Amino acid sequence: MKKLIFMFLLILPLNLFSQNTRSLNFECGGYVTGLYVGKNTTNNLNQQILYAKTDIGGVYRSSNNGTNWINISSNIPLSPDSKGLMKTELITQGFSVNPDNPNEIILCWGDNNTDGSIYEYRQIWRSSNGGQNWILPTPGSISEGVNFWGDNFDIKTGGECIIYNPIKNITTDKFDRIIMGGKAKPDQNGNVTYLFFSENSGATWTTKTLTNSIKGETVISIAMHKDFPDEIWVGTTHALYRSTNYGNSWTRWTQFTDGSGTYNLNYSRRILLRNKNGSVMAFIAHSNGINNHGITRFHNGNWKNLMSDFNSGITTPPGSNNNFSTLMFIDGDENKLLAGRLGRPIRMTTNDGDNWSGPNGGQFLFYQFNDNTYPNHQIFENFAFTGLSHIVQNLNKPEWFNNWYVSGGAGARKSTNAGANWSYMTSGMNMPVVYDISFEPGIYSYIQTPISDWTNGVLGYNGSKTNQKLSYDRHGTQLDLCLTEIDDTYIPNVSRALVSPYATSYSYNIGGDVYYNRAKMYRRKIDGGNVDYQQMCVNAPWLNREDRVLTDGLVYLSPFDNASNNKDRFIVLLGKSSDKAAIGTTGNEDLGIYWGDYNRATNDYSFSYADFDGPNGEDQSSQEAYENSLMPTLGNYTGTVGQLFSYQVNLAHGPKFGSGSNAVFRKYLYLESQQGVENSGGLFVSDANGVNWQRKSNVVESGTYKDEGCMKYTNYNKLFIAIKNRGLYYTNDPGLNGNWPSQFTKDPTFKSALQVEAAQVLGGNKLVYVYGKKQNDDVHKLYMSTNDGQTWTSDPIIKNISAISSLKINPNPCQNKELWIGTSGMGVIIYTASYQVNLACATIVHESIEIGNNTEFSNDVIVQNNAEMKILGNSVIKFSDGAKLIIEEGAKLIVDNQSNVTFTKSDDASSWGGIEFRGTAKGIIKNAVFENCQTAINIVSGISEMPADTIIIENNTFKNGNIQISDRAGVKIVNNTFDYSTGNGQILSGVGSTASNNILIKDNIINYNENLTQTVGINIIYGNNVVIYNNQINNCHTGISASNSSPHIYFNQINFTSEGSTGISLDNSLSPVLKGNSITNYYTGINNYLSSPVMYKNNIQNELYSAGTGLSLIYNSIAKMEADNYENAPEWTAGLNEILLPNAGIGIFVDNYSYPVMKCSFNKVFGEEYIMKGKTNFPNMTIDAINNNWLRNPASGNDFDLDCGIDYETYSENIPDFNNSPNLFSIGFNIQDRLFKSDESSCPTENSGGENYLFYTANKFEREGNYSAAKQKYEQIVNEYRSGKYSKTSLKKILVCADKLNLSSADYSNLRNYYQTLRNNNLTDTSFANISEELSIKCLIRKSEFENAINEYENIVTSSSDSAKILNSQLNIIETYLIMSNQGDNLNSNGMTSYTGRIPALKPNSLKDAINKMNSILGRNKEQDNFTALPTEYELSQNYPNPFNPVTKINFNIPKDSYVKLKIYDMLGREIAILVNNEFKQPGRYTVEFNGSTMSSGIYFYRLETKDFIQTRKMVLVK
Repeated sequence: MKKLIFMFLLILPLNLFSQNTRSLNFECGGYVTGLYVGKNTTNNLNQQILYAKTDIGGVYRSSNNGTNWINISSNIPLSPDSKGLMKTELITQGFSVNPDNPNEIILCWGDNNTDGSIYEYRQIWRSSNGGQNWILPTPGSISEGVNFWGDNFDIKTGGECIIYNPIKNITTDKFDRIIMGGKAKPDQNGNVTYLFFSENSGATWTTKTLTNSIKGETVISIAMHKDFPDEIWVGTTHALYRSTNYGNSWTRWTQFTDGSGTYNLNYSRRILLRNKNGSVMAFIAHSNGINNHGITRFHNGNWKNLMSDFNSGITTPPGSNNNFSTLMFIDGDENKLLAGRLGRPIRMTTNDGDNWSGPNGGQFLFYQFNDNTYPNHQIFENFAFTGLSHIVQNLNKPEWFNNWYVSGGAGARKSTNAGANWSYMTSGMNMPVVYDISFEPGIYSYIQTPISDWTNGVLGYNGSKTNQKLSYDRHGTQLDLCLTEIDDTYIPNVSRALVSPYATSYSYNIGGDVYYNRAKMYRRKIDGGNVDYQQMCVNAPWLNREDRVLTDGLVYLSPFDNASNNKDRFIVLLGKSSDKAAIGTTGNEDLGIYWGDYNRATNDYSFSYADFDGPNGEDQSSQEAYENSLMPTLGNYTGTVGQLFSYQVNLAHGPKFGSGSNAVFRKYLYLESQQGVENSGGLFVSDANGVNWQRKSNVVESGTYKDEGCMKYTNYNKLFIAIKNRGLYYTNDPGLNGNWPSQFTKDPTFKSALQVEAAQVLGGNKLVYVYGKKQNDDVHKLYMSTNDGQTWTSDPIIKNISAISSLKINPNPCQNKELWIGTSGMGVIIYTASYQVNLACATIVHESIEIGNNTEFSNDVIVQNNAEMKILGNSVIKFSDGAKLIIEEGAKLIVDNQSNVTFTKSDDASSWGGIEFRGTAKGIIKNAVFENCQTAINIVSGISEMPADTIIIENNTFKNGNIQISDRAGVKIVNNTFDYSTGNGQILSGVGSTASNNILIKDNIINYNENLTQTVGINIIYGNNVVIYNNQINNCHTGISASNSSPHIYFNQINFTSEGSTGISLDNSLSPVLKGNSITNYYTGINNYLSSPVMYKNNIQNELYSAGTGLSLIYNSIAKMEADNYENAPEWTAGLNEILLPNAGIGIFVDNYSYPVMKCSFNKVFGEEYIMKGKTNFPNMTIDAINNNWLRNPASGNDFDLDCGIDYETYSENIPDFNNSPNLFSIGFNIQDRLFKSDESSCPTENSGGENYLFYTANKFEREGNYSAAKQKYEQIVNEYRSGKYSKTSLKKILVCADKLNLSSADYSNLRNYYQTLRNNNLTDTSFANISEELSIKCLIRKSEFENAINEYENIVTSSSDSAKILNSQLNIIETYLIMSNQGDNLNSNGMTSYTGRIPALKPNSLKDAINKMNSILGRNKEQDNFTALPTEYELSQNYPNPFNPVTKINFNIPKDSYVKLKIYDMLGREIAILVNNEFKQPGRYTVEFNGSTMSSGIYFYRLETKDFIQTRKMVLVK
């Protein structure tokens, strides 16, 4: 047996964010530039506090000796002047820990941006609680400002620009004196370099000038010694300084000379002072520079270059340099000095540098390679050089001296044996710069993430959230060189990972070497367990060009000469490394778009330059626009370190047209414009597979500068472009079916956008994420929309996140609530949206497939991409618990066989999830059996107008399973059997349809177990053009239910073997047609509420009940049972109904403005108790019921109990013989019925005149479509027969005809005035006035003045004392909201209007919510006279009476759909009684009675519990 199963992998939670956010762990993903060991007074090494300073990842803290880390700089508040910069885009230039208090720390941020407006962001922050909170110094205490310049490799791995004075403050006896160095604010004395001094832990500062002669001179390192309180040494980018009077004056050196030569003293990265026989000895470590040398010693005016002795007798790795970063005394002994170069071996001296030694042949081999965690290119001989910053030692206790900590480009490590062995200590440090996130097409579980200046991070993933880290792709490290003098043997920088959609083992990595400033492209191939890289440099146009980088690209299956599917077409964009440039400028003609094909079979490839002049070279405007456009550059923020590569996404896949060699793969290209050049930049489109392009849209407003952009073409055919400093643009017509894109629309929410990602995900949500600035934002933030950008989250979905470089929704349908975020300095962050329920991982079907016998699925199966799945005959298809077969948009399922197919659960499962059709999915399901699934077929999220028969469900058997349809059209359900006879659960409906159109339900058999409760055979809600024909429904408590619908219900047989509830239930349904239905043994044959059915030849009989009603008309329900054949009308549309209750009960029951229309109609009605009973609320009305048969000849007044008159003249017991009538007519499905005429002597004629004839004439005009004439006749009835029996009906008919005439807004205003006048002139006739008032409000709705209409309805609710009028107004409010939603008026995320009104409890959030609110209102008002607003919160009231004996009542409120438990407990907590046992409750107020007759006196507790609410109260039983 085939069984498709997915494995699980792991991910580490990240503590910085919300519970919806986690981070991929990526050890050694960035430079750790400094480590700091705090004072430890716990005597427990495992509680050692450490701090780690990083280049762009901020500061981390560990409270368990490096086992785990948390980011503490993320707690620093953003500056309002930060201009969109994130904290991780600025270098952590300085950091220091109080020598006596490990929780008191101070931090300096810095960058090299010369923009003085972001000065406040380059500041000094201090914390007294280990980084939980940060504060700035007292404003104004640093009068000149401070500016840290740090975008330099030599600086960021250097020393400290801020230190605590190692000597306690004599006044306070604390280490609270701090010295800091920095530049002036760029726009204030820009050439001055200062030292800042604080005597109170950084709260306030004083300033002393270091130098004012060198522009850009920046303090790198500061040093003091506890034995020399006035001695300060400072290293800068230009010189070395010494003060012997605490900074009041300085000696400045730029060079020194010893016996070996003259050497520069700039870039003094670290300075270490010692007491040598009572005088200061200084050791200075330098970085690279002209004639720099590494390490220097100064003592008593004498200088010495220590490098010749340092290099003596050791192995020097290739490419060794003099970047010294390590300088420290060991074991607190100033006679033991450790020194070392960046990423090279470390040596020790015990005689102040005259001689150097160390283990392993004279050198420390840090980062020994023994655990396969380093890229190969980091390995030399048997050690790794990964960019050491410096080493620190734990000096808290002598027994801890062997604990060493080292920082560098590979992160951080620690040793417990003085460097002999090392282990990573980076758990929680997630700081790489991630340029792209690439999911493997189709499978999605293999992910590549180009990271920092290394190579790919790779991950196998399918949704598990436990610890899993990204791994180095260590295979791209032994490459053949294309250009020996400038190439590395490893892949240095990758900006994009382009995965072949056909052969996913192939990908193409593009980018550039940031050290040599050369563009690079690599082919990456996975062959079994081997990974092979090849640089694609043969005839590469950029091979010999400097200052070039590949910034973006696409790859797809080549359409040309590709019968064997072994060619990949790639399109790449070439830009400059240094700055942006237009192709049309001198020296940049090679920039722009290239295309080529890679043959996977032969390893051949080529590059060609794209054209931009149209298919025939005629489009010179596009060529000019392209040449004037700016090509993207290497970095996106000038002068910052957070991004080596651009965040722009300039290229995007579009729709596909055609197939085979005729296939067209549309591609989009967005380019930035030049300032002041109108014909430049914008959207370029290629329908020539990247060979030729044309400019098709300016995108932004005319005359507006097109800044850098990011494109996304969605899987629901929408194109987004996020544009920096402009905002978010989109088009809903990106050029489908070969057309070109239409004009773009700007989303007014955003004033700037850097990233956009969008997709329609599992469940139908259209998710859009934007990294942008809303109108009031100072910085870019990440926002989300779940409804295609109609509304956005008010707050960013993630806070404290670094600059975002990539956004990707996980394309795996089971994980597409995940947003993968590539950041600058915080690695990959995964945000999980809360809109969607968790699902098991799915089997994805992209191409057409046949499924045969004995196939078993462990997870969901999703058919998509227009694929077709066919189930072969004689097959048994099994699914695990809850698993579904999902047919996505455009896909198709075929189960069309003469032999049977069975869908069922796996042997070890309890049930499966059924078949689900989504969107425009199609299907044919015939001759199948469905078992062990409650919702066997679920059809959702379609289009309201679709052709008939797009889904056919025919001749199937459903065992205890049903069909549900929602928001769909074109479904045919024919000749199926639904068998619930053996069911023991609660099945609500055999076929359910909500908000769906063009549905045929025909010739089905629905059998229920009569012991099941609340069952409905067929349930229709908000349906149009729904036909329910010739179905046999047995033992359903309600046979057919229709709400807010007008279905055609023909020739159905609805039977109950004992006593059913309702045969047909109609709720708020205007004009359903009921014809030829047979309803047997139901307490209520046909129940109408706010409904006016047309009834013809229906038969209702009940011989079992001792009570009941044949036809029930409640609240504004008018049953048209009157033969509509006046004056040779062409057909009968009503009449000839039989309603027979021979044992007991009421034939027709009327209540609250309801009555039947049944004149001249030959209906047969009988009820043993009453033929007709109830209150019409029309005391002056006479029901014209002549020519009907009452089974008593003659009937008497005692057979009618009404509040109005009735003309019940009977006709002969024998109905006339109409069999000889020559006229035939057809009503639906070609069913032939005999035409006959009534006795015209009893019906209105032209000669009879009067109200009856006017109404008949108006009706005739209306049927004929002459609505103008009909409207005039109805108005005549209202004006001339104000108190007549048809005046109120005519009032309503006037608006019906007006709607048919498509009146203008002004015409509806006149009609509203007409109704208002009628209302004001007839206040004594309450019913007439109420109808006039309601119709006047409906005129406002016709004018789309929805809020005014709601306000008027609300005035009725709050001011009227008429409960029926209040109820009607409440329902009208809900209906108005729904109309607003359907017309797109101010939509919010739930599809409802943003207008809330004064009674917000009546505003629905969705269609389902509207139905629930209506049902709740209607249900309550059957039991109580006055409406009480829906509760807005849960509440459990005190029981009453209390104390009680023995009966009390408990009231509780439920504000939303909930499963509810209400239980009684005694004093010992034992459960005594269950009053409500996990029952589903709609919003409302409920009362439960409790009888304590079997219990003894005492105190008891009652507890209400739902998913969102628990409350317990006390009650006292006294006997």
